[in-house]
Amino acid sequence: MTITAQLMRDSGEVGNDYSRQATAVERYLVEQDTGDAITGYSEIVATGLLPKFGTRYPGTSAVCSKYDAEPDPRNRAVWYVTVTYSTRNAEFSRDGSEDPIKQPARVFYNLRKYNQVAEFAYKSGDDRGDPTDPVENTAGDRFSPMPTVEEHDLVVIVEKNYRDFDPGDIKFFQGTINKGEVTIGGVKFAPDEAWMSKISHRLMFDDDGDPYDRMHFEIIQREGGWKKIIVSNGFRYKDSQGTLRKIRERHITNEAIGQNEGAQPISSPVALDSGGDPAVATGNDPVKLEFRFKWREDWSKLDLPVRKDGRR
Repeated sequence: MTITAQLMRDSGEVGNDYSRQATAVERYLVEQDTGDAITGYSEIVATGLLPKFGTRYPGTSAVCSKYDAEPDPRNRAVWYVTVTYSTRNAEFSRDGSEDPIKQPARVFYNLRKYNQVAEFAYKSGDDRGDPTDPVENTAGDRFSPMPTVEEHDLVVIVEKNYRDFDPGDIKFFQGTINKGEVTIGGVKFAPDEAWMSKISHRLMFDDDGDPYDRMHFEIIQREGGWKKIIVSNGFRYKDSQGTLRKIRERHITNEAIGQNEGAQPISSPVALDSGGDPAVATGNDPVKLEFRFKWREDWSKLDLPVRKDGRR
């Protein structure tokens, strides 16, 4: 017995470059010459008569990404198969492999903007990424509030197929940062620089109808590490006995700390020095404190791609 496939209709070219969506559709008549019923879609695919997944549609960037098969309701020996071609962001086997788990992951890049307090500006002779001109008013003091500038983080997006991804790992890895040095999609991250900002899941099915998991990871790089830098400030200071006391107005107007306790408490927080005293009263520099709020985790279990081509 022989199964034949005949091209019935071709939609032709819709798009022809990678910057636009390119799609095309072919419709095939598939028939069993003996008149016996075709058992199903997998039997048709096994003949090799249809275009393979990943086959390029002539003259476009679209590739074979989807089959839709339905039998003739009056004759199970005849099936109609629609083959869809679409651009490379579609769901298809890039290497023609029937096992989606063996396909390399897909890697994309993006930018995410954020605002940062501008403590230094560029001046002549500065290196990129290292401004040295302090942002101060004419009295040589900080502005209130301080100006902010727009900065950008690199985002590495990975789509990878797994045969049986543990749903609990979504919560386990979501929001963590890399415990050690790691390279993902060709980008090298120092410890604490990579933040797993998003993990999402889609249930997929291979050509045999077996389920697999398509996982989507978004990893944001923060150079210098994911930490919060806060200028030490507050309403109270610590006296010589280690007791917290209210900072009063005269403490910040050249009156010695601990004196004139009858003055009014300050109404807004002031910057503190390394000893916890008001910096404006002691003449010392305010202290910057670093805090890490994100949990460090080992990401090796995720088996994320090292190279830009999605391979290990």
